[in-house]
Amino acid sequence: MRAIDTIIVGVSETAKLIRAKDWTDSLGPVTEWPQSLLTSANIVLQSPVPIVMLWGDNGIMLYNDAYSAFAGKRHPELLGSQVVEGWPEVAEFNSNVMEQCYRRGRVLEYKDQHLTLYRNNVAEDVSMDLTYSPIIDESGKPGGVMAIVLETTQRVLAERKQQEAEAALRAERERLHAVFMQAPASIAILRGSNHVFELANPLYLELVGSKRSLLGKSVRDALPEVIGQGFIEILDNVYQSGEPFYGNEVKIDLDRGDETLETRYLNFVYQPSFDEHGKVDGILVHAVDVTAQVTARQQVQEMASLNATITDNATTGLMIMDEHHHCSYMNPAAEAITGYTLDEIQEANKPLHEIIHHQHKDGSPYPISECPTSKALRGQQLLPSEDYFTRPDGSMYAVSIMSSPLIRDGVTVGLVEEIRDITAQKQAEEEVMQLNRDLEKRVESRTAELTAANKELGRSNSELEDFAYVASHDLQEPLRKIAAFANLLETDYKDQLPEEAHVYLNGLQKSSTRMRTLISDLLTYSRVTTQGRPFESVSLAQMVTEALEDLQTRVEDTGATITFGKLCTVEGDPLQLRLLLQNLISNAMKYSRDGVPPVITIQSKTKNGCCTLSVSDNGIGFDEQYLDRIFTIFQRLHGRGEYEGTGVGLAICKKIVDRHNGSITAVSKPGEGATFIISLPVHGKPASGVTA
Repeated sequence: MRAIDTIIVGVSETAKLIRAKDWTDSLGPVTEWPQSLLTSANIVLQSPVPIVMLWGDNGIMLYNDAYSAFAGKRHPELLGSQVVEGWPEVAEFNSNVMEQCYRRGRVLEYKDQHLTLYRNNVAEDVSMDLTYSPIIDESGKPGGVMAIVLETTQRVLAERKQQEAEAALRAERERLHAVFMQAPASIAILRGSNHVFELANPLYLELVGSKRSLLGKSVRDALPEVIGQGFIEILDNVYQSGEPFYGNEVKIDLDRGDETLETRYLNFVYQPSFDEHGKVDGILVHAVDVTAQVTARQQVQEMASLNATITDNATTGLMIMDEHHHCSYMNPAAEAITGYTLDEIQEANKPLHEIIHHQHKDGSPYPISECPTSKALRGQQLLPSEDYFTRPDGSMYAVSIMSSPLIRDGVTVGLVEEIRDITAQKQAEEEVMQLNRDLEKRVESRTAELTAANKELGRSNSELEDFAYVASHDLQEPLRKIAAFANLLETDYKDQLPEEAHVYLNGLQKSSTRMRTLISDLLTYSRVTTQGRPFESVSLAQMVTEALEDLQTRVEDTGATITFGKLCTVEGDPLQLRLLLQNLISNAMKYSRDGVPPVITIQSKTKNGCCTLSVSDNGIGFDEQYLDRIFTIFQRLHGRGEYEGTGVGLAICKKIVDRHNGSITAVSKPGEGATFIISLPVHGKPASGVTA
């Protein structure tokens, strides 16, 4: 043992293993090893870097502690094994090393050599710097190979990640550049305190003039016409403060190529960019040309101003009322004639008729149904007429009135009332009539003359009335133009308006759609009794089938499941019963729970001459304390923003059921769906006294 201790020196773990191992079958007893092998083995054992020695034709492996750490769980069995067998997964690589280095005496070097090793029983992708040198034995020929193994896996992975990150950064820069160049807004990037153009997309070039050369130039040099317009000062402040600036509809005069300044209006943002030290190094410019939008609004404002000038200076009183007789506009002449201001009228919050037109000349009540405004709201164009209004102090005065309906999409939504104070004229007429009566009693011979005078006065009055009729139409012309200009904005300037204007137009269209839907529902509601058909035998199952045909698109969109079996046959109005079922099914689909497809079940049973029909769903349900409200017209349990609708559908259902001498109710709990229950006489006839 002492002899071996002096031959293989050192106290390392590997040195102890070598001294303890029986080398008889591989390299022979250690005491008989050639000096070249012993010297090389001791050099390996004393080295702090991972070294493995491959000795002899079979490449018997001897290595140090540093290499044993590299070998992982293959140590210590790897010690004394043949290199090809010890590392079978890289046998071809090691065979080439033995061939080139051991047999041919060549030095081999590999930089970041990638190999897959199973040193810990799992595949590992390993990178290494490898150096193989032949060991010359006593015969002067290679007796083995000295291999220095430095693992570079972590460094290679780090470099690879850095390369991937740099590639990703380049790709992101290219993507951002593409986004900027294709953006639907004008975008430019300015660098440095002088605001030098680094990038400008096509829309920015189109905004300032496509023939300009911007890149590499400061804003002062590239856009000299903006000097003095305040933009450079804003850029300086953003660069110095690091705070963004937002401009809304800001006017700018630009030379777009013909040396003539053109006024444009912009919504823009100056957004500072920062370097890695948090210091401002540039400014991102994002601008949207809203010139068309601003110009269109100015035209509307000018037209509104012109209309206001006309109506405010008219000597005829003009008043606008909605479909409920509530006044929404009075010109100065109307306020002077009635003695009320618009604020006073609106503060009263009741029909205008009840304020100024509620009594006849003799003091008797004047029902609103007899008022000419009611006829105008029914769509009738009226000729000028005369009547009496009441002042705030209770006194009455004579007026000439003409009421004209305001019609939108074929439906009357309000009216314009034109009035003139004809008190003096009426007093003159009464005086003339009294004079005529006196003259008839006193001088019969002057009857013809007085009659002629009365005819002349009548002709004058007729001309005045004709004038008022014509004037009323002329005064309506500016109002019609306002509506026409609004339509022109939507049609002729559709492609020129910015996205924000399209949002406004979309809002107008949605409001118009809701109004049309509401009007349609109201007409349907009113026609339940006024345009009902005679009763006949009706299969409710057939009505459900036809209703589902009309609702097919809605059923597909919501993914609804609707089941029904054999249903009652009753006497009734087929169109109305079909509408009843269609409204109930549509209502169940509308008030479904988020993410839960509607499941609707329709059943019926007959008992004692009465058909009981139920429509059940799995929707959001409702609190039964609101049961009375849901069948009342315009009553809604949810806001329009949550669920669409007009608040008329269930009211229509109730009115149809009432006409059929039936009843309708519902049972429900919030979140647990609802069941609507309808009772109808099997043999019925239309109910009397049901009003629209």
